[in-house]
Amino acid sequence: KYHAAGLRDPKSNLVTLLKEFCREASFAVSAKTELSDAKSSFAAVLLGENSVTVTNVGDVKIYRYDGVNVSLVSEEHTQARKMVELGLLTEAKAANHPQRKKLTKYLGGATDVAVPYTKEITCGGEEYFIICGSGTNDCISREIIKEVVTKNDVPADIASELILRCADNGNEDRTVLVIKTYGERLTPV
Repeated sequence: KYHAAGLRDPKSNLVTLLKEFCREASFAVSAKTELSDAKSSFAAVLLGENSVTVTNVGDVKIYRYDGVNVSLVSEEHTQARKMVELGLLTEAKAANHPQRKKLTKYLGGATDVAVPYTKEITCGGEEYFIICGSGTNDCISREIIKEVVTKNDVPADIASELILRCADNGNEDRTVLVIKTYGERLTPV
């Protein structure tokens, strides 16, 4: 309801719409659970004319594969990530730190609404955007993404293979979404 008017108005600010979504989602998460401190993450990839806007709150990661490199294009909102930014931890130590799952931004449970991280990326050809749920972060690396995407070109097959890789490592999370873009005008597949 709140976003319908914004989508009709071309002058609408995407960040404002996302903040409103996060506010409504936070209330919904809190209302749907008996736990007052329930927390949830959120990520989205929005396709534009010749660009993609990525947005997230929490520890869901969005990767981009441009045909050569896999890069993290989302922002991780965890205590361990904050400690890396402050120079208190190295990347290597953060990967196994006990605070790597403690969220610093999230939906639900908080009185302050999390402001989502948002980044617009210009695209010019065939690219893949891979959204990995928080439970898959420990078992899906950039190297694995590159290996799987280079041998598959169908998004559903890529997602299935990544989920199987997680299951092989004992991970039960099944949250992987793959978006493939083509050429100058972006088209989801």
